[in-house]
Amino acid sequence: MISRLRITTGLILFFFVFFHLVNLSFGLVSLQAMEEARPILMGLWSNPLGGAVLLLCLLIHCGLGLWSLFKRTSFRLTAGDLVQALLGIAIIPLLLPHLMATAIGPVISGVQPTFSWILAVYWFYSPELGLQQVLALMVIWIHACYGLFLWVQVQDWWGRFGSLVYPLALVVPVAALLGMVEAGKELYERRDDPVLLQAVEQTSTIYDGVADSLWTAHDTLLILYALLLAGLILARLIVAARGRRKVSVSYDGNPPLSTGSGPNLLELARADGILHASICGGRGRCGSCAVRVLSGADHLGAIDDTERATLARISAGSDIRLA
Repeated sequence: MISRLRITTGLILFFFVFFHLVNLSFGLVSLQAMEEARPILMGLWSNPLGGAVLLLCLLIHCGLGLWSLFKRTSFRLTAGDLVQALLGIAIIPLLLPHLMATAIGPVISGVQPTFSWILAVYWFYSPELGLQQVLALMVIWIHACYGLFLWVQVQDWWGRFGSLVYPLALVVPVAALLGMVEAGKELYERRDDPVLLQAVEQTSTIYDGVADSLWTAHDTLLILYALLLAGLILARLIVAARGRRKVSVSYDGNPPLSTGSGPNLLELARADGILHASICGGRGRCGSCAVRVLSGADHLGAIDDTERATLARISAGSDIRLA
C-alpha cells in the first residue's frame, strides 16, 4: 500500500513537472506564447482543487520518502539511490522560494503572478533566486527521472517504448532552460515597453505588501524542515543503538554473514561486497533479487503486498522470497 501510494504521488508530481517544463520551453517562441500555453498545459492545477491535490501529493511523497530512509536498516546505498536520496532532501529548500511566490503568494495577495513578473524577479530583481530556481529544476528532474526509471524498467511495455522515451529526459529540461533564457532576453529587450512594464510593476507593488509575510513563512517552514530532518536522524541513531538480537545468514556453500536483526539479505550482501542482482534497487518490484530459502524460513518477516505481487508475477514457489 505504501509503495503504491509513493509511486502514485510520484507519477502525479512528475506529470506536473513535465508539463511545467514544456510550458517553459514555449519561451523559445516568445514570452506571449509561454503565457498563452499556460492555461492549456497547467490549467489542471491552476484551480483550488488541482492545487490542493498537488500539494497533498507533494507532502505525501516527501513524507514517505523520509519515512523510507528512517526505516532503512542500513545506509549502504547504491550510488544511484544515494544521489536520489540527497537530491530528494534538497528539493524542499531549493524550491521553497518559488512555492511561496507562486502557490502561497496568490492566496495571500489575490494576484496570480505572470511569467513576465516571475522572470523579471529572476532576471532583474533577485538573480540569485533565478540561479536557485535553475538548480532546483535540475535537481527535481534528475530525482524524478531516476525514480521513474526504477519503476518503468520492470513494466512489460517498457521494452517496446523505452527507446522513444529516453531522449525526452534530456530534451525537456534543456528546452525549458533555453525557454527561460530566451524569454528573459525578450523581457530585457522590452524593458522600456510601457504596457509590459506597468503589468510587472503592478504585480511587484502588490507583492511588496506581502513580501515580509511570505519570507517569514518561508523561514519558518525551512526551520521546521531542518528540525524534522534532525529529529529523523536522531531517532534513527537511537533505534540503531538499541540492542538487537544477532542473526546469521549464508548463501549456499558460503561462510555465514552475522549481523544484528534488521537488514535484509540484499543489504547484507552489499555490506559484505557480495554481488546480488537487483534491477529495481531493492524496492521489491522486479523480482531479480529472488532467492530460494533452504532453511530458517519460519524466522523471516511476513510478506508484504509488494513482495506478494512480485512473487506471484514471476510464479515463484513457496520457498522463494525476495532478498
